[in-house]
Amino acid sequence: QNMYINDISPRGSELLIGIPTSSNSYLNTLWVLPLPGGSLRRLADIFAQDGTWSPDGSRVIYADESDLYSAKLDGSDKRKLATVPGRIWWPRISLDGHRVRFSVYDPHTTLSSLWDVSMDGTSARPLLPSLEAITSCCGNWTPDGNYFVFQANNEGRTDIWAIRERGLFQKSEPN
Repeated sequence: QNMYINDISPRGSELLIGIPTSSNSYLNTLWVLPLPGGSLRRLADIFAQDGTWSPDGSRVIYADESDLYSAKLDGSDKRKLATVPGRIWWPRISLDGHRVRFSVYDPHTTLSSLWDVSMDGTSARPLLPSLEAITSCCGNWTPDGNYFVFQANNEGRTDIWAIRERGLFQKSEPN
């Protein structure tokens, strides 16, 4: 059976694993696999095409088609953070736990873009609206939280980009 590694826990002691369901080609059941070895355990009744741990390891952020959710590891306290025009994948949480960034695949344009939403579910928006004509995806914060690094594909070329988040010139949040 196929398994997909979605993320490694903040302490490095567990993997978040997706196992495909037979009923939907995108959705997986989510499981936790202890490291360096152990038995898989099902993560509540969550189905997702992708997921990630919160920085403190107490919650999982996961994508179910066009919806982004947050839930405790036992499936309780489930909250919808965003609904977007496309399929969500590769969610990642800022080190302070306040923001989620994720990739959105648009089946009409076949392009992917990066989106940003606060953990309270407000302000869901494209991260880089000026790059809407190229595919950008798969971002993550550097371990110190100073940069958000992602890839952008344009006319057959793939480049790595970085946005300064903190430091001398801090990125300001829109009002």
